[in-house]
Amino acid sequence: MNDKTSDKVAWVPLSAKAEARGAQGIYPMRVAVQLTGLTPDTIRAWERRYHAIEPVRSAGNTRKFTHDDIRRLLLLREATEAGHSIGNIAELADAELRALRLVSAGPDAAAAPARVRPQEPIAPRPAAIHATDEAPTAPAPLDDYFQLLAAFDVVRAGAWLRRVAALMSPRTFVLDVVVPLLAGIRERRADASLGGAHVIAAWQQISATLSVLVEVTAAPREAAELLAIGAPRQRHAIHALATILLARHHGREAVFLGAAVPDADLQWAVDALAAPTVVIDLSVPLNLESMPSAYTTLERLATRHRVWLLWPPGVAVAEGLRKVEIVTDLASLDALLALPSPRNGGAP
Repeated sequence: MNDKTSDKVAWVPLSAKAEARGAQGIYPMRVAVQLTGLTPDTIRAWERRYHAIEPVRSAGNTRKFTHDDIRRLLLLREATEAGHSIGNIAELADAELRALRLVSAGPDAAAAPARVRPQEPIAPRPAAIHATDEAPTAPAPLDDYFQLLAAFDVVRAGAWLRRVAALMSPRTFVLDVVVPLLAGIRERRADASLGGAHVIAAWQQISATLSVLVEVTAAPREAAELLAIGAPRQRHAIHALATILLARHHGREAVFLGAAVPDADLQWAVDALAAPTVVIDLSVPLNLESMPSAYTTLERLATRHRVWLLWPPGVAVAEGLRKVEIVTDLASLDALLALPSPRNGGAP
């Protein structure tokens, strides 16, 4: 019973188009490991020995985990870390596991389910995002991440991001977590509470988490409706990756071409995929007038495609880019993506 690491399974976005494909997304083992922080051996043992979860099987007998499976694994992990034996809690329903969590909050919390017998007293735990939360509650949970980041506890900070990503839809993660995290990074960089190394570490962690979500939300592609590209010399492509998740949520076939795509290759790739809409991530501002090749590429693309340029607010845009549409934040981009696409009869 091998867990094949090469299988790709689609997370189905919440749209009429997506609902036609199915109602639930499926994660392979390697992604379940990344999102829960559990080892493959632990997950297999909890399934085989304790029957705590029941992942579905592919035609090749490979485990596939639903979003609900991921939530349950997180609840089980939380309970075992609090001191409960997996043997005692494996048969509990999710609601009972959530109730069990309250025991960890201290003597004023609700009592544990009657059939649960903790092995030892459970120490109170710091505030965190739990498996029942649909979105983080600002500012405390985000402060948890920034405290870990400021201490260069990159392992736990990365685990925090992956765990939060597992608890909500990709769109919610983008708009309610990634967007405020990026704003918080800018603020803390400006007041020097975070240094350049902190910022780079955060960018890498956010990019890595978004990349996992982009991979697991991939569906068998028809003709691409939208391409997202990280422009040359960009320090990260977070907004381009986020664009893919937002587009897929709205049922659009979206492809991420990559980060820092050279100008010479960008036009060829866009023409080859023939997508009507191209989103170029220039969220880290560049002086386009001093980069004639990039400027020329944008002008040429705009004559053949609808080009949305992700551009930071308050930064002047080079004159002459009249056919390029400027989008200054991901919430605005999400609203645009909710409109009918050109391929489906929307405005060009």
